Amino acid sequence: MELILDGCKLMIFGVGWVFLFLIVMIVAVNVMASLLKPFAARFEPVPEPPKGVRANSSDDDVKLAAVAAAAVARELGK
Repeated sequence: MELILDGCKLMIFGVGWVFLFLIVMIVAVNVMASLLKPFAARFEPVPEPPKGVRANSSDDDVKLAAVAAAAVARELGK
């Protein structure tokens, strides 16, 4: 019986250390995030629109749909 109690004590001790480590790690990550927040904009890439894309591309969508329909019709006609 004493051996089982020693095993339980060891298990609780080990789980406690893991729990403590996780708490310290969460605190450290949050502190680092708050310290580095002012510098985050420098490291994030600025999204650039793809070349040749216009703001109003509804005409391009219609043309693309027509080309796709013609390609499907040609393949089904073979």
